[in-house]
Order: sequence, then structure tokens, then C-alpha cells
Amino acid sequence: MASVQPLVYERHTILRGFEEPEEKLSERLGHSLVVVRLEVSNPAQRRKDREATENLAASTGADTKMVNVSKAPFKSDALVGMRKIHQQANSFLDEHSIRWETGERIIPLESITEVISELERFKSQYETQKEELKKELPQMIQDAPHLLGTLYKRDDYRQMDSHWAAHHWVEQKFQFHLGCEPLVTDNSFLGSKFDQLESQQRSVLEKYRLEGEANSRYTAARDMYTRVNKVMNRLTTQLKGAKPGGKKPKLYDSLLEEAQRLVDLLGGGCNFGNDPLLEEARVRLRDLLSKCSGLDELREDDDLRQDMQEEAAQIRADVLAKMDSKFRS
Repeated sequence: MASVQPLVYERHTILRGFEEPEEKLSERLGHSLVVVRLEVSNPAQRRKDREATENLAASTGADTKMVNVSKAPFKSDALVGMRKIHQQANSFLDEHSIRWETGERIIPLESITEVISELERFKSQYETQKEELKKELPQMIQDAPHLLGTLYKRDDYRQMDSHWAAHHWVEQKFQFHLGCEPLVTDNSFLGSKFDQLESQQRSVLEKYRLEGEANSRYTAARDMYTRVNKVMNRLTTQLKGAKPGGKKPKLYDSLLEEAQRLVDLLGGGCNFGNDPLLEEARVRLRDLLSKCSGLDELREDDDLRQDMQEEAAQIRADVLAKMDSKFRS
């Protein structure tokens, strides 16, 4: 009897050493197994405070590499809940599947309805907790100075300086993604074999195919919103004039280059959903950049610099206000 060699982790090869030809084995098993992906992002609840670490090392005579001061930026039951749900979902999937490639598990096609249904239940619970976190966030930010004392730093919360920014921060940092697809997706499966599946099995596979496409578009749109906010914030900050007795913020070539790249991206087809808010941001930023020939002019002309700074601040305020309105609705 031929010896059976270990599992080979490739999509189209499962076991070697069987009398059955590899192609037939791959086809038979590949069409009866489903790849499931569970991707949950829960950022670390604590972060290192470098300044406090250095102060502690200095006061104790310790090497900074031997001590560490960390702090939790928030105190939230929702954060605890999301982490618990993540652990429960992972445990459930581990018990009902076999490890496959990195980040993937495989389950029998006949189990897809039950397994995905349970994972969707975990996802629903996770999303509920995430909505609670969005509601809690303004109060948590307000409570932070009292809870952290001298460890509080306003800059730790700059990413959440508006309703839209706070909403976006939560959406970006806390995600629960599910995906599934047949182990083998050749033409025979996509054709007649797909039609032979039970209606519930077909529905699950088709649903996650469409969701995968929608998630890609959503990720792209979210990235564009982030870039608009980042570019406008940088322009507003670096174009400011000098403080009394101080120097003007230094201007770098990348300031205008980054802004122009954003205009080009939005005008080059990356506004996938023809979002009027992104188009407004593109046009106003384009017109703003057309006011100067380059950094040399901005360095020499204080009036132009002030004018562009004020207009950049107004554009950012207008766009953020509309983003807030959009995400509140």
C-alpha cells in the first residue's frame, strides 16, 4: 500500500499518495469544500507612553529599554464586548473547520449554511457593540483628562476631532469581515455544479461574492475620505503664519505634491461612486492649488500664504461638516 505523505497546503492539491489520480482527487474534494475567511481587527487597548517611560527611567535610574509605561486611552464596556465576541467567533470557527492557508479555514460545503449563519450572528453582535462604542466615544474623550491625569495628551485624540472623524476612526480600527468561496472555482463549478447546489448554499456563496465586491468599493471610498481630511488638515496647519516671536512652519515640497496627487486620483476615476462630496473637495482643492506657482512663491508672499491657509481651513471645515451630516443621517 502506498504511503500517504503529509498535507500539502495548496488549493488544488490535498493529499498525495492515493491511487486516485491527483486531478480527480482535487476535483472531487475541491468541489465539496469551502474556504472561509474570518478577519477581525481589534487594535491593542493599551499604548506605550514614551515620555512617561523616559520620566520613569530617569526617576528610578533604570534603562529605558527595561521599563515601559502603557496607558489605555479609553475606558469602555463596548471595547471589552467586541474583544470577547472576537474570541468566541474564532473558537467556534476553529471547532468547525480545518486550518488551510494563512487566515483561511475549510469546511464541508454541506455545513456552509449552519457555519456562516452562526458567524453572522457573531458579526451582528460585534456591530452592535461597535455602534455602542461610537455613542460612547464623545463622553470617553471628555473623561480622558480626568482618568489619565498627567498622562493625558490631547494629540492622542486628534484623529477624533469631529463626529465624522470619530465615526471613521471606529470604522477603520474595528472591523469584522466574513468571506467564503468554493475551494475550487473552475468553469465546471461556476456552471452546472453551482446550479446543482441547494438554494441556501447557492445563496450564501453568491451573497459573499457580492459582499466582497461591495467591501472593495467601500474601502476605496473610505480611503478617499481619509486622504481628503489628511491633505486639508496638513495644508491648514503648515500654511499658518508665524506665531508672535516665532517662525513660520517650514514648507516641504511634499505639501503641494500630496495635494496634487489627491486631485489627480479623484479626477482619474478613483471616485468610484461619483460621490458629490468628494467631487466638491476635488474641485475646490484644484482651484486652491491654482492660486500659486509653487512653494517658492508661498515662501516669499505672506499675503498669498495667509489667503490660501484661510481658504484651506474653510474647505476642510465645509467638507468635514458635510461628512458629519452624511454619517449622522
